[in-house]
Amino acid sequence: MIWRDLSIAVRESGRRKTMHIVVERDGSLAVQVPQGFPVERILSILESRAYDVFGMLAKWKEAHRGATTHRYVEGELFPLAGRNYPIRFVSGQNVPVALVNNEFHLRQGDANPRESMKRFYRAIGRDRILKRMQVYAPKFNASPKKVQIRDMHTRWGSCTPEGVITYNWRCVLVPVFVMDYLIVHELTHLEHHRHSREFWNHVSVILPMFERAICWLQRNGIMTEI
Repeated sequence: MIWRDLSIAVRESGRRKTMHIVVERDGSLAVQVPQGFPVERILSILESRAYDVFGMLAKWKEAHRGATTHRYVEGELFPLAGRNYPIRFVSGQNVPVALVNNEFHLRQGDANPRESMKRFYRAIGRDRILKRMQVYAPKFNASPKKVQIRDMHTRWGSCTPEGVITYNWRCVLVPVFVMDYLIVHELTHLEHHRHSREFWNHVSVILPMFERAICWLQRNGIMTEI
C-alpha cells in the first residue's frame, strides 16, 4: 500500500490484536496488523503517528549513513561472524568460494561472484545457525516444527503460528552474540506470539544482555548487504 508516497508492506496475522509499525532491515516501512484490519484504519493510524514514523525513518538513515555496496575486487572486506576478511581471486580452485587462512578465496573467472558468495554464506549459515539453536532450544518448552534458512530481504527471521521458524542466512554475518539473540527471538515466538511484555521478559531471562544485540543491529544491520 502507499501512504504519503511511501510504499508500505502490510502483514496480517491472526495473532495480533493491534497494529505495529516497523522499519525493516533495509529501511523500508511495514505494518503488522490483525487479520482483516481495514486499510482505512491503517492509513488513519499512520496519519495520526506521522511524526513518529518519519522520526523512525530519520533515525534509520542516520544510523546507516555511509553504508556502501560491497565490490568484488581484490582486498575488499567481507563479513563473517562479526569479523571482516579480504577476498582474493585464485585459479585452479575446485569450489567457487573457500575461507583459507583468514581470506575468502574466490575462483578466478567466476561469472557471478556475488551469487557464489551468497551460496557459500547460506551453506555455512545453515550449519552454524542450527548448531547455535541446539544450545538454546532445550531452554524452551516448545520445539519448532521446521527450521528453514532462506534469503529474506527485509527480515532477520520469522516464526509462523504453526511453529515453522525461518532464519535469514545473513545471521551468519553478524557477531555470535547477535546471532544468538536472533535465534532466541524466534524460539521465544513459539511460546509468546506477540512482542508482549511476557515475550521480552522471556528473552531477557535467556539473554540478559539482549539489548546490546539490538543496538548492534540498529547500527550495523545494513552492512550485511553483500
